[in-house]
Amino acid sequence: MNDARSGGAERSAGVAIIAHTRETLDSLEDHMRTVGLEPRRSRFIGHWQEMVPGSCLLAVLFPDEFPAASVDGMLADLESHRVALFVVTNDRRRFEGWRSRDHANHLLLSKPVWTWNLIDSIRSWILLSGSSRANPSCR
Repeated sequence: MNDARSGGAERSAGVAIIAHTRETLDSLEDHMRTVGLEPRRSRFIGHWQEMVPGSCLLAVLFPDEFPAASVDGMLADLESHRVALFVVTNDRRRFEGWRSRDHANHLLLSKPVWTWNLIDSIRSWILLSGSSRANPSCR
């Protein structure tokens, strides 16, 4: 299920936020909107494939807000998809092994992370991914 908000801003270049707490979603989305990004968002990790279709190329996941089995399932599913993933967590050690697999487009960030640092990382990824990968519709 998508918790997407409607608005006048154009959807960002394939960015989706997956977090359980509404505060996390609202805060990050509000900050992203101030720089012209309009992400998709969801509070349900089980629906990540609906949130991140082929045109959505980057997901920002807050795994500490979900049961470990759900997160592990999502990470296993990601093995067969071409999706960049930024993981924001309190438990970096848990994800070190996942990050070291052959995933150049995955980023592991420790909490607390400054929202602007996360947004700068997203914007840099969008710029570096090139126009052939960055799809402004994210639908």
